[in-house]
Amino acid sequence: MCSYTRNWNFTTFWQGMRCCCCCTVSYFSHHFCYFSLYQQYSNVCLNFLIHISFTLCHLQFEQLLKPGLHCLPWPCATIQNRVSLKIQQLDVKCETKTRDNVFVHLTTSILYQVQPSKAYEANYSLVNPRSQISAHVLNIVRSVVPTLKLDHVFLSSKSDISLEVSRSLQGFMNKYGYDILNVLVQDIQPEEKVKKSMNEIMSAKKWKQAMVHKAEGEKIKKVKDAEAHAEVLYLHGVGISKERTEISHGLRDAMINFTSSNDDTSIKNTAATSKDVMDILVLSHYFDTLASIGSNRVLLHMDPGELKELRGQLSPFFAKASNDGEADGGNSVVDIPDFLW
Repeated sequence: MCSYTRNWNFTTFWQGMRCCCCCTVSYFSHHFCYFSLYQQYSNVCLNFLIHISFTLCHLQFEQLLKPGLHCLPWPCATIQNRVSLKIQQLDVKCETKTRDNVFVHLTTSILYQVQPSKAYEANYSLVNPRSQISAHVLNIVRSVVPTLKLDHVFLSSKSDISLEVSRSLQGFMNKYGYDILNVLVQDIQPEEKVKKSMNEIMSAKKWKQAMVHKAEGEKIKKVKDAEAHAEVLYLHGVGISKERTEISHGLRDAMINFTSSNDDTSIKNTAATSKDVMDILVLSHYFDTLASIGSNRVLLHMDPGELKELRGQLSPFFAKASNDGEADGGNSVVDIPDFLW
């Protein structure tokens, strides 16, 4: 039961009685008119469609006034309070810690409405319903978020948090005359350092993927270049083979024509063999090689036996180095390696 007190004297009483005779007519956008008094005390009450009024008679609760025009026996009955039936929104900000020890700031929006059938409980049960809702939401969020990792909070757990808060809050506020219509997790803000580190991790992953794709592209390019080079060498070899085949055929035909067309009997009796043709080919290739390397290289002509003489000339120098190596502890070259020859 709500206690109600008011201090008034004869002057205020007379002003109230006089203002009962004063009324004005106002028009709304829907062209409805109503009578209202602009003084403190009134015996005419108009409730809009979004309000429910509570009347007091002899300082005790008397009745609920639904939307509409009502006449009150002033000063015995007065309006004690009005409760709005609009859908209201309450934003609750909460700081909590995730399972992987990251502090985050969550903003949760609660959409609630007073139940018309439980307007009495909504008006007299709670002194500050918004504070009660905020405390309950903070309690639920701080019990749910620490069981989740930061990535899960961002990805799939926003709906889970909303459902958990809505279910628990609906059961808590329903007995006090409030309906919880919806719960929305609007914003999740971790610490600035955590956001920077998350961005760096993501950029590093993207850079790694870019490097992998770049390496794959270079690999494919090199493989294709190698395949193209192999094809070029193959075709070049086929061309050289055909060239040498035609040259050998030409030389053979030339030798046959030379022996058959010569008037000398000794030359005619000499048959051209394949060895003669090969000797001519080797000599031709030898001259081609000299022509190709003669511009920027020096070709030294020597017999295989000259290598032994060159080794004999260099052996004294290596023998001297061997003696010096024994004096140094055996760290010098002892002899000329055989694979150099």
